[in-house]
Amino acid sequence: PRRRLDFGPDFIKMNKKSQGKVTNARNVSKFRKLNNFRLGPKSTSSVSQRSETPSLQEKTHGRKSRVEAETVRDLMQNKFELDWVREQAYRLERQAKRAERGQMQRR
Repeated sequence: PRRRLDFGPDFIKMNKKSQGKVTNARNVSKFRKLNNFRLGPKSTSSVSQRSETPSLQEKTHGRKSRVEAETVRDLMQNKFELDWVREQAYRLERQAKRAERGQMQRR
């Protein structure tokens, strides 16, 4: 027998289908028992389903997002780490130079 992979509940689809129907906790549990929305495997096609400008399509709570998608993606992938390391090195150099000047002036 083939083992079926479970990718977990699809909360986005569940939220869309439950709008206006579910108003309290009791209705939520009934709705979830009657409707089993599951995630499927991710698409592995080489052609992107998104357009070239993903920031125009990004939405948060049903409204267009004001945050650039690339910036958030870069942040999540830790692409700003090198900039931070350089800034810290520069800050430490400045502190060391100030300390040197302070010692020279005291002599």
